[in-house]
Amino acid sequence: MRLVEFAIGVLLALAVRRGWRPPVPFSVAFAIAAGAYLWAGFLPAYVRPVAVTVVPSALVIVAAATADLSQSPSVPRWRPIVKLGEWSFAFYLEHQLVMKVIAYAVRPQHLSFGAALGLTAVALVVAIVLAWATFTFLEKPLERRVRHDRTVRATAAI
Repeated sequence: MRLVEFAIGVLLALAVRRGWRPPVPFSVAFAIAAGAYLWAGFLPAYVRPVAVTVVPSALVIVAAATADLSQSPSVPRWRPIVKLGEWSFAFYLEHQLVMKVIAYAVRPQHLSFGAALGLTAVALVVAIVLAWATFTFLEKPLERRVRHDRTVRATAAI
């Protein structure tokens, strides 16, 4: 399902590697993408939101990569954002579980809007903490072990 997006990412990475730079800075690209995501929410269901957001999202990624390559200060280089990026795979794996457990325990359909919003904030915090713990105590140690084993095997082969 995401093959087109993946291909776009590969092509943009190759273009940046060859020296192409996006025509807009990160802040403008981000504003365009945010607008596209908002607009996509109002479109009929038969219009795929991905069709509306894929180009602006790609523009944000390329603008962020370009800012990173040039060592320019930008939001994606801000340490808390970098940390969230490191934890993002664990968050991706766990956030649905957190939301379903909370929904099962609380039955949010009976809550007021304010209470549901507060519950959403709690779910977000719990999912982020769980992602941090998974990254710190599982993902990172396993990555170190795999990299160490690969280094040891490469050294032994020489």
